This record gives sequence, C-alpha cells and structure tokens, in this order.
Amino acid sequence: MAADEPPCPRETSSTPSAAVTSSFDELRRIFSRRLPGPRGRQLVEKRLHKLIERSIDLEFFMQGMLRVAWEKADDVQRVEWQAAIDSMLRKRYLRLLRAPSTQRVEISNVDVGCQKAALHVQVRDIRGGKSSTFDMNLRWGGQGWRVYDVHLDGVSLLQLWRSRFRRIYRDGGMRAIDRQMKVLAARYGDEQAAQR
Repeated sequence: MAADEPPCPRETSSTPSAAVTSSFDELRRIFSRRLPGPRGRQLVEKRLHKLIERSIDLEFFMQGMLRVAWEKADDVQRVEWQAAIDSMLRKRYLRLLRAPSTQRVEISNVDVGCQKAALHVQVRDIRGGKSSTFDMNLRWGGQGWRVYDVHLDGVSLLQLWRSRFRRIYRDGGMRAIDRQMKVLAARYGDEQAAQR
C-alpha cells in the first residue's frame, strides 16, 4: 500500500452495497420532495451536487482517464478539466435515472477488496417499466466508499474516455487536451467555464 493511500476500512463487506443503496435512497428523496417552479429546480440541483460530491470519486476517475496528462497538468488545468468532465458526466449519464421515485435498487455479485469493490446493480421500475443493469466500481477513500467507474452495456466509462483522451494526447499533447476540455465545457457546462 502506498504511503498516501488510506488504511483499509474496518467495516463489513456489505459497506459498499450500503453506500450505493443509501445514495439511491437519497436520490429518490431529492426528487420526491422537490418544490414546483424555478426555486424547486435550484434546490434539486443543489442537493444533487452535494450527493454527487459525496458519492463519486471524480478525481480518481480523472487520474485513471488522463494518466500522464493529469500528472503533467498544473493546478488550474486540473480544476478546469475536472469541472468540464463533471458537467459532461452529469448531463450525459444522470438522465439515465429517469424517474428515481419509482425505481428500486437491487445489488448482487459484490466483490470487495481492501481499497476497491465491484457491484452488479439492477435498477427496477416498480410500475413495471424497463429495468436497467450495470456494474459499479467503488474505491475506499478514507471517508467512505465512492464510485469511480460504471460499466454500461458491458462498456467501462473510464476505459471509454481513457481511450478517447489517449488518442487526443497522442495526436496533440497537452494543448489538444485543453482544447477538448473547453469543447466539453462549452457543450455541457456554462459559458464562463468555457471561456476560462
């Protein structure tokens, strides 16, 4: 174990499952208690932001996705790149949770190691609608289990985006990474993020 890695958790092997279940329960509460109108949407966004920060290890995802480019990046680049990827992931993949108030989560095939865990997750619509299944990889970061990769239709998001950015880095280096992050910020984020 590297010197900067947190010690292994002492909790039982069910802890990663409990972390995922708890996050989905909170997601349902956020949407079931929302207020109408713009004020209600703002409150939902604020609560979602906090839930995502607690539940997803975005920095670990960035390290795995960019590798050498992440190591070479300065602090400003890392902040801007992470904000661009954060916006993209939220807008592209959170929409898959169509109606959290009517969905229930079932977890199976739990494989837990010292620092990492893999779970098979089924999100079932209690009204009889379409169910979705996916695999999640979690990492123990010292303050709880957090998701760093999701496999949709057998494809790892981390590996998918790593492959894309590996080509970008190979063809154009750090400047090409910067340009691509600005494109993502413009498409999925706000205008100020794209102009930084």
